[in-house]
Amino acid sequence: MPESQKSDSPKGKGGAVELVICTLGVYACYLKYGLLQERISSDLYSLDDGQGSQRFQHVLFMLMLQCLSSMLIGFIGICLILHTDMRMFTILSFLTCVCLVVCIAAVVLLTEQ
Repeated sequence: MPESQKSDSPKGKGGAVELVICTLGVYACYLKYGLLQERISSDLYSLDDGQGSQRFQHVLFMLMLQCLSSMLIGFIGICLILHTDMRMFTILSFLTCVCLVVCIAAVVLLTEQ
């Protein structure tokens, strides 16, 4: 096979193992995030005046932080992978911004009371 047709991407068993590891990592992160979110929203916090306590009330703020951090991590991934292909970089950057706007709109519309 000529050098120009060789690919640096993993194939076969190595690629499958990498896929399984990455998938397990994603699910582990979602599980950890869910446990932390549950703890934040179910614990009682004392009020500033020291009179009583209440639960965390700003779930929309947490969801907005989740959307922003997901967008930032996705954008960093795009920058690391596509640092030489400017056309594809521009397209994927635009799509990342569109996904962020849609995610934030969904959070706002679904949690509005």
